[in-house]
Amino acid sequence: MKKWIWSSIIILVLCLILGNLYLLKKYDADLYFVSKVDAFHQPVEGDIRISHFKKGVVTAQEESVISYQPQLGVIEEILVKEGDFVQVGTPLVQYSTTQSEGLIQQLESKIERAQAEERKLSKDISALKSISYPTVFESEWEEAQAEANEILIDSQIRELELKEELLEIDIEDYELQLESIENEADAQTILSTTDGIVKSINKNGKDELITIITYPYVIKGELSEQELQSIQVGQKVYISKGKQPLIGTISDISQFPVNSPSLHEETSYFPFTINVEEVEDQEQLLFGHHIGVEVVQQESFATLLLPEHSVLRNRSEYSAFVMEKGKVKEVELQLGIESKGRIEILDGISMDDIVVGAPDKLIKADTPFIMPVKKLIVKSSQLEDVNKKEATTTILRAMIAN
Repeated sequence: MKKWIWSSIIILVLCLILGNLYLLKKYDADLYFVSKVDAFHQPVEGDIRISHFKKGVVTAQEESVISYQPQLGVIEEILVKEGDFVQVGTPLVQYSTTQSEGLIQQLESKIERAQAEERKLSKDISALKSISYPTVFESEWEEAQAEANEILIDSQIRELELKEELLEIDIEDYELQLESIENEADAQTILSTTDGIVKSINKNGKDELITIITYPYVIKGELSEQELQSIQVGQKVYISKGKQPLIGTISDISQFPVNSPSLHEETSYFPFTINVEEVEDQEQLLFGHHIGVEVVQQESFATLLLPEHSVLRNRSEYSAFVMEKGKVKEVELQLGIESKGRIEILDGISMDDIVVGAPDKLIKADTPFIMPVKKLIVKSSQLEDVNKKEATTTILRAMIAN
């Protein structure tokens, strides 16, 4: 190769080096310590929680059994069928009341006759009391006769009043007997003592005539030995069912495992029970259905949240870069709950701050920042107002950032 070519190359390289050194010296204040920001976002307000996800099954906490009661007589009718929803006071079984009905009719007839006789006596007494006596007599004999009649009528009135009192006693006695028999007849109708659903009816059974699954339902599941260390009675539970999750509470954790302890098993599992808060729609919890539950460990509502990649960690200290007045500024953070790629921010930033997303190690605090822009087609007419200094500075910043 000819010497002049080599000389030209060397001179060109030297010119480039000297030119860059000149530009670096001239625009030093504008070129050093520029941080590149690829993404940013603002904190959002939301809910966050740490949970254990478990599976459960909808079941009854207990069953109510209605047994046959031979002392009440023969079963006349079973008033419910399998699958019926019953409440406290719902009639379930009707025993025969034929004998009671006959006694009730007899007593009602006696009461009616006694009341009719009582009304007749009352009229007779009123009639006797309405009799008037003369006050002037023509002879002593007439006066004596009048006195004798008055004594006789008074005697008749007292006799009728005594009969009336005896009838009132009889009527009261009949009514007490009637009330007692009616109560016995009512006792021959067996009523439900609980809310629930009729599970089974055994018409030929003696011990278990009707079985009722008590309501409200509960959810039962199993916890491993490891899960027992972080889950306790009283913890809140979200139940995944429908658009709106139901809320419940762990009401019981058994001290005894499901199966007998064995060295051949890696772990033991312990039954737990969840009580569900009031359910408006019974279709949300169907007996026997499997369901997902979320046992809450920690929970915060309406709190500031950031993506975890926006938070810098240095041992026990946490910080983030915020964009403020053309520079990036590092602020210390106080963190709360961390879950599913989000972190609760207790202190350090506000909703109005703009936070650098996924900052790299090249970002420095209190330095200007640049951001990548979308690819644009720039027309020559748009560059007419840009001077050489601004153009050179922009090009060099882009070269350094990339």
